[in-house]
Amino acid sequence: MEYILSFDVAKGKSVYCFLDSNKNILIDPTSINHLKDTKLFKIINSIPGFGEFSTALFLAEVGDITRFNERKQFISFIGIDSVTSQSGVSAYHGSIFKTGNKFARTILFNIITTILQISARSNQTNPIYLFFRKK
Repeated sequence: MEYILSFDVAKGKSVYCFLDSNKNILIDPTSINHLKDTKLFKIINSIPGFGEFSTALFLAEVGDITRFNERKQFISFIGIDSVTSQSGVSAYHGSIFKTGNKFARTILFNIITTILQISARSNQTNPIYLFFRKK
C-alpha cells in the first residue's frame, strides 16, 4: 500500500488515506476511530446514508466545516449551487454549477444514490426518497 494523503479534519484529528494495488482509496481504520469522538463526525454520521467510512471520507475531503460562516459558502465550495440567469424581470434556475469540489460532490452523489435505492425497496416514507419522487 502506498501512503497518499493525510487531511486535518478537526483540531488534532487527521485522516490518513492510502492507495492499494488496484488504485482503490483506503482509509486507515485508526483514523476513523480517532474521528468518532469528534462532534462533527457524530453529526454527519447521524445523517441517514452516511456510514463511518463515507463520513471520514467526506470530512477528509471537505475538512473543517465550521470554517464556513454561511451554508451558501459550503454549498458553493462543494459545487451544488444552481445556475441562475436573470434578464429583466424573468429568472431561470437551472442545473448545478459543478465548479466546486468534485470529489466531495461525488461522495454526496453516491450517498444519495444509495439512500434512494434502499428506500425504494424498504422505506418509501424516507423524506429524501419522497423529494426525488416528486421531481
